[in-house]
Amino acid sequence: NRAILKSGEQTVTIRMYPFGDILQKDFGDDRPYMSTLYGGSGVQATVLKVNNWKNYPATEDEHLVKTYQTEGFDTNEFPGADLPYYEFSFTFTAEVPYEYEGWSNGIDLREIDSTILRKKIWDYFKGNQKQYEEKNINEIVNINYDMALRNGATQYKNKEQLNGLWEEYNKEINIKDKEFQPLKDYELAFYGGGRIATFKHRSGLDIDSRLRGEPAQYFLYRNEQGRLRARFLGIYLFMPKDKYNGKEEDIELEMIK
Repeated sequence: NRAILKSGEQTVTIRMYPFGDILQKDFGDDRPYMSTLYGGSGVQATVLKVNNWKNYPATEDEHLVKTYQTEGFDTNEFPGADLPYYEFSFTFTAEVPYEYEGWSNGIDLREIDSTILRKKIWDYFKGNQKQYEEKNINEIVNINYDMALRNGATQYKNKEQLNGLWEEYNKEINIKDKEFQPLKDYELAFYGGGRIATFKHRSGLDIDSRLRGEPAQYFLYRNEQGRLRARFLGIYLFMPKDKYNGKEEDIELEMIK
C-alpha cells in the first residue's frame, strides 16, 4: 500500500530476470546456469482487498481485485524466452481509505539531463551518509518523517507504532561501527511515472546476489551476536513542481513525502 497515494487506477511494473546459478546452489552443479529466461517462465500476480484490515491476517475477509498472468503462462509459450530480462505492466483499481499528495506534484525527472540528475542524486546520497556518520538524528528524522509517517499510515499501523518512529531512527543511527560501503555497481532508477529517482544496485547476473536490486547506499555492522549484517537505506527523491524554476542545474531534490 505504501506505493498507493489514493484510490483509483494503479500501474504495476514487474521485471523478470533469469535464475543464474540459483538451481545449481539448490540442487547441484549438474543443473544449468541460466543467463537468459527460459520458455516456461511466467509470473502470476494477485491483488487482494481486505475490508477488516484491523484484524488482518487473522480474518479471512479477502476479496479478489485482479489476477494477472504473463502471456503464455498456461501454454509455456513465454514471449520473453531467451531474453536477459522481460518487463511487463498491468493496472488495477484501488480503493483505499486515505489520500496523500506524496510525489504526485513532482516533475518528470526522466526529462532532466541524466548527467545533472546523477550528480544531484550522488550529492544527496553523500549528504545523507554524512548525517548518519555524525549521528544527526534530528536532521535525519526531519528528512524522513513525512515518508515514514505516510508509509506507516498506508499500512494501517496504530498510533503507538507511529509514535515509535523517532525511536526506530534513533536505534538505527546509533548502531556502532557503521561501515558505509562505496557507491558502485548501481544504476539510475525511476518510479512513480518518472517523478521519483534513486540509485539502486543493478539486477543483472554480474553482481553479488545479495545486492541485486537493493538500494545503492548501505552500511555494514555487527549485531549483538557479532554477526556481520547490512542495512540498506532506501532513498527515493523527487522535485516538487512548485519549487522548480525550470533550470535543471538549480534542481534541489527532496525525499518523497
